[in-house]
Amino acid sequence: MKFDYVIVGAGLTGCVVAEQLSKFENKKILIIEKRNHIAGNCYDFRNENNIIIHKYGPHIFHTNNKKVWKYLSQFTEWEKYQHRVQAHIDGMLVPVPFNINSIHKCFPMTVAREIELALIKKYRYGAKISILELRKEDDELLRMLADYVYDKVFLGYTVKQWDFRPEELDESVTARIPVFVSRDDRYFQDKYQGIPKLGYTKMIKRMINKPNIQLLLNTDFGTVKNDLQYEKLIFTGMLDEYFNFEYGKLPYRSLRFEFETVDLPPIANSKDLRKAADELLNDIYNIRQVSSEVFNDSKSLREIYNTLINISSKLTDASSESSGYTKVLIERVDELLKIASGLLNEAKMLFDDSDELLKISNEMLMKITDIRIKPSRYQPVAQVNYPNEYDYTRITEFIHFYFPYYYQNQSAIAREYPIPFNHGANEIPYYPIPKKENNELADKYKELAKELENVHFVGRLADYKYYNMDQIIERALGACRIINREQGQT
Repeated sequence: MKFDYVIVGAGLTGCVVAEQLSKFENKKILIIEKRNHIAGNCYDFRNENNIIIHKYGPHIFHTNNKKVWKYLSQFTEWEKYQHRVQAHIDGMLVPVPFNINSIHKCFPMTVAREIELALIKKYRYGAKISILELRKEDDELLRMLADYVYDKVFLGYTVKQWDFRPEELDESVTARIPVFVSRDDRYFQDKYQGIPKLGYTKMIKRMINKPNIQLLLNTDFGTVKNDLQYEKLIFTGMLDEYFNFEYGKLPYRSLRFEFETVDLPPIANSKDLRKAADELLNDIYNIRQVSSEVFNDSKSLREIYNTLINISSKLTDASSESSGYTKVLIERVDELLKIASGLLNEAKMLFDDSDELLKISNEMLMKITDIRIKPSRYQPVAQVNYPNEYDYTRITEFIHFYFPYYYQNQSAIAREYPIPFNHGANEIPYYPIPKKENNELADKYKELAKELENVHFVGRLADYKYYNMDQIIERALGACRIINREQGQT
């Protein structure tokens, strides 16, 4: 078989490279993939409840690079998801990375306030400080905070994840999870964040759906390389494996996932919500009785009245159905409650001279907040870390990633167990282990790679480097520019 380009690996790196090179329609491209699917570790699928599952752990796309965001947006629409993570610490769920909210959750109020002020004074609001840097502080209060975060949040998780203490690893590991001097408890602060609306697999399938790209799954490159002819090889697999482990094996960490379908407690039934909506209607009647003049003069109040009548009618219809809620009904009722809340805030401006009207309207706003339909969840955020308990590092609940309401009685979770990577044991090398001696060994292989004129090594495994997804795309696009220059293509 003869091709212009052979790409080893159908993960994100390989597929971006393939998509870019396919723009030259006279070029034939072959992608070879050892697994039975495309998308690499980004691979996702729908389970029996139609929930999109990330088979190899949670993948949240985030970047400040507008070009990368626009590039991917050619192949997908986005679910505008903002990732939040909590850690189970001393029986509490605490936001991580550790921030001002976390400090107030874990320390007494007066101590928390002192720590907050000390951090802002020393580092400024919005700063991010690595744990190990903070542990060098002379300030006793800040050093106490650093030791607490190190012991409760960082140490146990790091040892489980890498099988090394933080001090034994490259500083890049500690830099990834800083203390954040902010109330912002999002895991990432990048300008562009989201998850492909139909999943990563569909996005990547669209990326390589080109007539001059051929895909070969369930195939080890080593078993077919002697049968192939090509001008250029783009290798995204393990760097040491390509050279038959000439200098020894590079170490990686792997993962094992335990997937489970869990039952969820039911959300409030439609009869309960109908009763709550009727109570709101009664409040409107009370406002009318207190001041019919205000009611008649207020377009906002009349609109609230009509909105609540609409809600009550819909909930009455739903309560008579054995099936209870439908997705469309819940979306509509929730939308109407939002409208009622906004109108009520507008109408409150008319109530300044009446304590009684203000009291009624404030109570109504609280009731609206209480009856806004909130779906059941196994856990409050998509990811909960367990740094100090159990053998797993985290539990992911996938329904948080997509449309905020899933109308069903079951959810899907995955417990994640870090394990050693054993070559030849049918395990997946997830993470290069960031240690000085490992990087030095990788550099020796990279010197060998420079001697090969028609082979390009690209990606997390081939570069022996941890990349976020946006960095993978930048790296792949950059490699394509080099390949095109070599081929005299622009």
